[in-house]
Amino acid sequence: MDPLSALSLAAAVVQFVQFTTDLFNGTRKIYQSGASEKTERLEYIYETLSELSANLSSPSTGIRFVNTGLPKDTPSLTELATRCRKDCDELLAVIESIKSKSASGPRLWRSFRTAMTEVMKTGEIEQLRERIGGYQRLMVIHLCSVSSGMIEVLDGQVRALRFETQAFQSQRSQELNEMSQAIKSIQNKLDGFKSDHSKTCFSSSEIELLTARISELSLTSEEYARENEFLRGLNYKQRPQRHGSIATAHRRTFNWIFSAQNAETSESKSLLHWLKHENGIFWLSGRPGSGKSTLMKFIAGHPLTDEALATWSGSGKVIKACHYFWSAGTNIQRSQEGLLRSLIFDLLCQNPQLIRLVCPERWSKAEITASVSSNHSPWSQGELEKTVRTIATQDQFPIKICFFIDGLDEFSGDHAELCETLVHLSRCSGVKMLVSSRPWNVFEEIFGKTPDRKLYLHNLTRGDIQNYARSQLVEHPNWSTLVSEAGEGQALSLVEDITMRSRGVFLWVFLVTRVLREGLTNYDKLEELQDRLNSIPADLGQFFRAMLESVEPFYHDKMAGTLRFALAASEPLPVTLYCFHDLEYKDRKYATKEKVEPWDVEKLRLLEAPFARRLSSRCKGLLEIQGRRVEFLHRTVMDFLRTVEMSDFLSSKTPRDFNPTFSIFQAYVAWIKHKWFFGSVGLSEPTIQRHKREEEHLIPVLDEALSYYASDNDAKLRDSETALPWFDLVDDLEWSIRSMFPSKSESDSTIQIRAVNLFRQRALRAGLADYVSQKLEEDDSYLQDFQIPPLVYALGLDSTLESTTQQVWSDQRLELLEALLSKGQDPNQPYTWVAGRSLQETPWKAMVRKCVRESELCPALNTGVLSILVEFGADVNVNIACEEKFLPIWAELFSHALALSRELSGCVDSYIYLLDKMLAKANFEAPGKEVEALYSNLSLSQTASRKGRAKSPTKLAGTEMCHVITLVLRELCSGKPGTQRHSYQDLQLLAKAIGTFFRHVGHVPFSLLDFQGYIRAVFPANLANYLDGIIREKCSKENVKKEGRKRAHNPGLDDEVQAVNGPPGGSSKCASRKRRT
Repeated sequence: MDPLSALSLAAAVVQFVQFTTDLFNGTRKIYQSGASEKTERLEYIYETLSELSANLSSPSTGIRFVNTGLPKDTPSLTELATRCRKDCDELLAVIESIKSKSASGPRLWRSFRTAMTEVMKTGEIEQLRERIGGYQRLMVIHLCSVSSGMIEVLDGQVRALRFETQAFQSQRSQELNEMSQAIKSIQNKLDGFKSDHSKTCFSSSEIELLTARISELSLTSEEYARENEFLRGLNYKQRPQRHGSIATAHRRTFNWIFSAQNAETSESKSLLHWLKHENGIFWLSGRPGSGKSTLMKFIAGHPLTDEALATWSGSGKVIKACHYFWSAGTNIQRSQEGLLRSLIFDLLCQNPQLIRLVCPERWSKAEITASVSSNHSPWSQGELEKTVRTIATQDQFPIKICFFIDGLDEFSGDHAELCETLVHLSRCSGVKMLVSSRPWNVFEEIFGKTPDRKLYLHNLTRGDIQNYARSQLVEHPNWSTLVSEAGEGQALSLVEDITMRSRGVFLWVFLVTRVLREGLTNYDKLEELQDRLNSIPADLGQFFRAMLESVEPFYHDKMAGTLRFALAASEPLPVTLYCFHDLEYKDRKYATKEKVEPWDVEKLRLLEAPFARRLSSRCKGLLEIQGRRVEFLHRTVMDFLRTVEMSDFLSSKTPRDFNPTFSIFQAYVAWIKHKWFFGSVGLSEPTIQRHKREEEHLIPVLDEALSYYASDNDAKLRDSETALPWFDLVDDLEWSIRSMFPSKSESDSTIQIRAVNLFRQRALRAGLADYVSQKLEEDDSYLQDFQIPPLVYALGLDSTLESTTQQVWSDQRLELLEALLSKGQDPNQPYTWVAGRSLQETPWKAMVRKCVRESELCPALNTGVLSILVEFGADVNVNIACEEKFLPIWAELFSHALALSRELSGCVDSYIYLLDKMLAKANFEAPGKEVEALYSNLSLSQTASRKGRAKSPTKLAGTEMCHVITLVLRELCSGKPGTQRHSYQDLQLLAKAIGTFFRHVGHVPFSLLDFQGYIRAVFPANLANYLDGIIREKCSKENVKKEGRKRAHNPGLDDEVQAVNGPPGGSSKCASRKRRT
């Protein structure tokens, strides 16, 4: 029973006790007569007791947590309620007896107790009174216990919310502090009740107030938990990583931004003015390494920025939202999806009350769960764009927004499209945007045309560089020795020389001062320090090359191996993986020899402890440890190492068969064997539940490991010999996973089956085509124990721990799909998917819905994944729900062309290819109501479509679709605003789709002349001729069929035809030639 239900039941007991106590102790006279007001008084008692009896009903299960701390032998609240109900029912029987005994005439009693003596003995009445009196004393104990239990649970929820709210930096902190104070106040009152021995019972009003307050707090807590659950689905684990890795500005730099009087130039003054007074976009640009990201982080987090924005907003509220693109990070950190999710996350964290307003559907579906793998449906690109614009334009909660977006040049997509999106968003009223990038032409063209809306950082940081260089040298312990030898003026000439040669590139200054500080540590003289400075190239690339060449030759193989290891990573990797990789230099197959033995934190620390020094000696600071991961010093280092020259240089230093992707995978295998995944799992949990939670911790790491197998660039070149080391590692990894879930008995074998299936599911999810194909060849039952069809995982349809960017359909994934289908996996296999709710599904339906809803249709079309499924028997006639309407899949796909979807512009040929395959299998004889949803989906008038149509008892799907096409063309040529703004490519797509449909549909139910009029009005001449030819051919075939039906009913017609067309033989030859053609 939940706490509020327990308190409600306790209240019912108290009401019964108080009411009956008043009856026993009361002195009021009780009457019974046929029709007087006095009758109502006796009836009132009866009705009240009846209602109390009903309220005392409770579930048979006890309240486990409520009994904590109760005296021994104290009955449970459920048991107490049962006793009260029994006594209540006894009183009801007494009243029935009184009423029946007094049926002969009116009677008057001084009290209810006196009336009871008519039907009960005095001893029985006294026993009943004493029992009920005893309930009073017990209820004080129970109410304190119930309330304390509820307060303890509620306090735990609020503390958890406060912790998560701090992580999210949500604005609910104040409200949660107030809730904590309210909980503390209630607890103090309960403690007062316990210590007040004169308090024999709670009053009904006290219970009502207590229940109302706790209920209010509980509902508020649930509301905040629901908000956090929503934000958790929007968040992604890499979101804060880039911000954390950006160097914090030196204490004596960038202060000119906020000082209009001391600003370096008019450019810096214009930035401050923009922050205070203007909307739109301000562009911060600069050379590589000039400190753009550091400055963006500095401005976004500075209190003076808040003051400037407050001037801009006046009395309104200002919200800041930030995103830092990162080319060295994961796909989502380089994508528009990552950008939009970051911005929306920041906006809604600061204004959680907006969630239900801007995302009503997602809010209604948000569920509170403690599970790590909550079922958060992925966000589509369109949904994200719509959400951020809705936040910016809503007026229910007036706000102004300032976006800070760093590193536009590190975005992995089309930069022009990204800029167009940002410009479009910045035009919303009350929105401004500070963006940064390298000075590339695409950004110059879009942002660089307004002089007072841009600044070039490398032109403005002379003073900052001077201050930084001076502090780095002057604060060295040996600086005073240098000054005493050479004089302060001569020593400071180093600072001026650094400033002059830096060209505004802070990264160069950072590296140079590090070299000079090494010289100071060695007590170099001024001349030696000057020689060091003069030997350093001004170009960053040449500087990096010189640093690597200064590494001792003994370390060259490890230097190159470590750098190639880092370059092959899809994101900065944990230090532990680099430590395991070091074992590879002694034993190429070290991972398979490692035992499955979880290490504690201390043992892992011992492994990692010496690595920082090793990394420094090998890579000279170009790789550094940030937190728990190894990262490049700067993006320019990664860009430099990826040049052809440096790739050749690093390759020449490593063995010819060295494969960094394989090395990363092998390091993951070794790490998984020793990683302790299960520290947060309670040992008291049931075994199955505990293993489920263990899986949730294991899956992300397993997915990361297997992704390197799937992403190996040499995968296509692997033969049976070169694939063997990979296969051995994967086999070893599966065995290790199985060993992590030992069965204590044969009855526990399901646990190991779950472990094996878990691994194989993730192998399918990662797209390990050659490995899985090999296993299926060896063992047909390799995938037989799956509860969910293997195709679900191969198609990426399973619920993942975190929503990611669009599905990447590599050749390996397609090969895996074909291998599964050729082995008999059925795309139409039904299964029940339970993820917060139960859904009847098939892999094919789920795949189509995913592509349509998540803007993955074009990638899926271009790679051919949908065509492959259709070729292997996917049911194109099955209905799916899209836009809350049900349509056959063939009609849903066709509707995208009828809607002139811009999403198809990059995949017209592959779309028509798939449409042709689908329509060849479409059931046009199905009831027409199956496609009627198209009228609303395409915003067409269904009533208008029926004008002039003959009434038919049965409308067919093909016929109904013909009318939909007619109406679409009618709308396009109607001259309404917006209907004539389609490109030739859009109309070409529509013409090809309509033509494909008419080739397959059985009957065209309208006048050819009417339809040709629409075609000529909508399409250019060549497209109109194309469609006209298809329709004429269609009508010609239909006429032939009609003639055939006439002959069947009129045998004499053949003689008439022969007289006109000649002998049958000639006709047959003509038909034969046509068939061959």
